[in-house]
Amino acid sequence: MVDNLTGSGIRATVVGLGLIGGSIALALKEAGAFVSGRDIEIGVQSEALERRIIDQIGSDHEADIVFICTPLENTVKEIENELLIVGKKCVVSDVSGVKQSIVEAISDPRFIGGHPMAGSEQNGLSGASAQLFNGATWVLTPTDKTDPQSYSFLQGIISNVFQAVAVALPSKEHDEFVAVVSHVPHLTAATLMTLASQASDDHDWLFKLVAGGFRDMTRIAAGSPDIWPDVCIDNKAAISKVINQLVSELQELNSLIESGSKDLLLEKLQKAQVARQALPIKATRPEELCEIRIRISDTPGELVRVLEVARVRGINIFDVEIAHSVDGTQGILVLIVANIDRELLCEGFSEAGYGVTAHKLG
Repeated sequence: MVDNLTGSGIRATVVGLGLIGGSIALALKEAGAFVSGRDIEIGVQSEALERRIIDQIGSDHEADIVFICTPLENTVKEIENELLIVGKKCVVSDVSGVKQSIVEAISDPRFIGGHPMAGSEQNGLSGASAQLFNGATWVLTPTDKTDPQSYSFLQGIISNVFQAVAVALPSKEHDEFVAVVSHVPHLTAATLMTLASQASDDHDWLFKLVAGGFRDMTRIAAGSPDIWPDVCIDNKAAISKVINQLVSELQELNSLIESGSKDLLLEKLQKAQVARQALPIKATRPEELCEIRIRISDTPGELVRVLEVARVRGINIFDVEIAHSVDGTQGILVLIVANIDRELLCEGFSEAGYGVTAHKLG
């Protein structure tokens, strides 16, 4: 294992060159590492080599670090294979969305379970980006058998090469948390799309009425479904618990609606609103941010014109959302900016002829 944590001079192997594996390889290459890679698809390996995402095809016996980025069902086998061929100081990690079963299967002190909380609706190597993990949370699941030097090395690579934030969690807690924030949300989005699709069979106009809220709720259902059966079965206990809680909450909301309890219904929705606004933004604390909403026309170049207002004033935008209207002719642009910039930015939008509203998040 080398001491350098900037990536330069490091030898790395990436097994599985899809969206995540390809992005890991790209980031390592940009940092100056020598990257070997392999994939079950021969064509993907060749493409990665031709595009210089990797330096050579195959595993590197002299690797300092190995990332296993294969489907969940193959992860343990690939970890075991790499541990057999690499040196005693090599660090091996994975990126699977379920951790407990993998961590319990591998006792080698060189292995540290990992899960970067980042992704994209784009699939495969074509969607890979060296910046995919910038600012993302990267969960690590060390155990009492984990070699401390190996952990420090991996943590340094995550911070300095991938520009992500490494967080240590027990594997069981990780699986319980991601069931809430990742697994069940994806299943819920897929269910909403199923309901809408079934309804559209009888009502052709249904999808013409789709607004921004429905698009936002179901966006993640557009991602590749291939990984989800294994994830759901491997994390079935945590997922089942959260689904039952979700069903219970929906039933409670249904009871309030049926009984006409406006005040209690409003109270629940307000609590959800406050919780949503308090979600952390990468750059700063929520209480230091504000949300600005601008009504814009849904025409080519409009977004560029709006963002130019912020650029010429030197104002950083932390997050952007667009809610499209039902008729497709206009929408609401939602910007998250520092509260100290609110007055200047709102003034700029008003001068440019845009209607604008703003409120603090914290």
